[in-house]
Amino acid sequence: MLVVVNAAATTTTTSSWRAHQNGLGGQHPLTPPPRQPERRRRRLGLVFSSKVGSLRASALLLVVVVVAYISAILSTFAAAAATPNCPAPKNSPQVFYREESPNPTVGVKRKCRRGYTETPALSFLLYRPSYQRDAPRVQELLKSFPGAEFCMLFDNTTVEDAPENKGWLKALGGSHMRFLAYTPSTISLTAAADRLLRLTNAKQSILLLDEKALDRAVASDSAWVRGALERFEKHPRLGVISGKRGPAASQHANGLVFETQPGGGPIALRLVDMLIGNAFGHVRYCTASCETSVGGISRALAGRAWSSGWQAASYAKARMGVSKEKCTAAFGDKASQKRAEELARKANEAMAAKSDTSPFQCAAGIANRCKVGADDGDLPIATFVVQYFRRPDRIGYVSTRLREMAKTELIINNDSSGDFPTFIRSLASTKKVQTNVPSWVIFSPDIHEIRGYNRVSRFGNAPVIMALQDDDKPRNSDWVRKALSLLKAKPKLGMIGGLRGRMDTGRSKDKTTNQNMGQKFGPNFKPINTVEPSSGIVFMYAYKVNAAPLIYRRNMFLSLGMFNGNFSCVGEAGIGFDFEYSLRLWKHNYEVGLYYTNFIRPRPGARGKGGTRSSNSAWNRRRRNENFNNGQLYAMYRGWHHAVGTRMAVQLNKGLRSRGGRGRR
Repeated sequence: MLVVVNAAATTTTTSSWRAHQNGLGGQHPLTPPPRQPERRRRRLGLVFSSKVGSLRASALLLVVVVVAYISAILSTFAAAAATPNCPAPKNSPQVFYREESPNPTVGVKRKCRRGYTETPALSFLLYRPSYQRDAPRVQELLKSFPGAEFCMLFDNTTVEDAPENKGWLKALGGSHMRFLAYTPSTISLTAAADRLLRLTNAKQSILLLDEKALDRAVASDSAWVRGALERFEKHPRLGVISGKRGPAASQHANGLVFETQPGGGPIALRLVDMLIGNAFGHVRYCTASCETSVGGISRALAGRAWSSGWQAASYAKARMGVSKEKCTAAFGDKASQKRAEELARKANEAMAAKSDTSPFQCAAGIANRCKVGADDGDLPIATFVVQYFRRPDRIGYVSTRLREMAKTELIINNDSSGDFPTFIRSLASTKKVQTNVPSWVIFSPDIHEIRGYNRVSRFGNAPVIMALQDDDKPRNSDWVRKALSLLKAKPKLGMIGGLRGRMDTGRSKDKTTNQNMGQKFGPNFKPINTVEPSSGIVFMYAYKVNAAPLIYRRNMFLSLGMFNGNFSCVGEAGIGFDFEYSLRLWKHNYEVGLYYTNFIRPRPGARGKGGTRSSNSAWNRRRRNENFNNGQLYAMYRGWHHAVGTRMAVQLNKGLRSRGGRGRR
């Protein structure tokens, strides 16, 4: 806690006194001139009065500071009491969201020309909206909630859907807060809800899974949405609000009823707080625990809330109807369900007595049955995430080569929002495809690689993320098998680079890049001369690795805060984000490595239509950003970067086997 005190009133006296004491100012400003006794007596009286006044002012200032300090402490305790830190349920995934990196950048002040909100206050999540039918409703929401994020998901996509895609991009305008995900495959309603919840960045979300839910969200100037958001403010532990009452719920005067079996949509979620508060893991959101319907998803989310220290409720007027469906599968057993129902009853009684408050206690003893449906394809072993910008000639190669291995998932972040027919045609093709897991393309508003990788990594399902650029050309799938073998052999290995790596062992600094003049390893630089003993794969520990490809454990990546968004403005290259995450892994006692992928590399000097090397001005911006970000690493990891971290990698390399010509490249 920081207490700011205005000391302007005492600055002059204090500085003058220090100058006098140090012999720097000659006579003290309050010392009278000689040979004027009467004036001297008067001045002494003034001095005495001023000293008394200063003491009184100081005493008053001290009282103000103490009162402010005590008030701050009391308010902190009050906030803690209002939102207790409840433990995670026993069967929760041990991976939880962090809104900020554990090591936020120190002192970064970028003058970004384009505004962007990393974590918007509100998002609307829509499944299969029809442009012809729903565009006017969506535009009403845009006007009513400026700054809201819009995420849409479409399955069974064909090339004929290009006009719909073009229409939605136009309807959402120049908004930098819209994300449209497409797959040619068929997925279930529960899988769609799960994916949408992982696509958004917003603190609070409105899940709209059918046409009726969208109609209710827009009706009467979005009265339901506004009412749900107001109830989130009044009830700090309320996590899920459904638009239909459950079968056993009674009507309350203000429309809100705490219950364990709420009905259908719309569904409002206090998403970020629940993620931080251990309600969900990032692998799946357990939306498939009940029947495959909007009401079933609502009940599954409510069960997840009650079992992890949050509350669920319905907010509906009588004309919205009552759901007749009931689901007990959201809870681990009948005793857990009864415990949750008891908590809901007490909350309703308190709300009836006080009208706007409800008690809360951690949900000890409430088990949750988190059922993950297999209707979104089997859980893949790896998710390929590709950052794309205006390279249509590479779409076919990437979408074919990266689906040649069984049980892998491909997600492309299309930052240029074009080439819809080419993407859908390529992803729908089954030629040489071995995987049965749906592949996706996400139309993003030019957010660039840091934010693209972060969002798409959450959207993916596999425990291992393999991040590539659109100009990467794998020869085959051997690099995938090698990476998975290395991760299996090295449990603390958090990230592997497949391009180049650095060891900051130099004695000087490169002024053009602001980094240590150490050794570089990889293609066209020093070879890797060690082998991982159990697999025989050519491998070394590296202090820092370059993108791309980058292979990282999804759980570790999410729990450590993902790539640092402070390393670029939105839409600009984040040079050095790979180095910063490398350092962060080492700092948290994880490991970073380097191996050979043997990708087909573009010829030197080749430039595409996009990227940071496409023009001299783009290259100069890249250089400036690189210099600045490398300098920030020393501020972020003061006293640790680069010497301490490099020694960790050097020491681990001593335990590897010398290559000696026996390693597999």
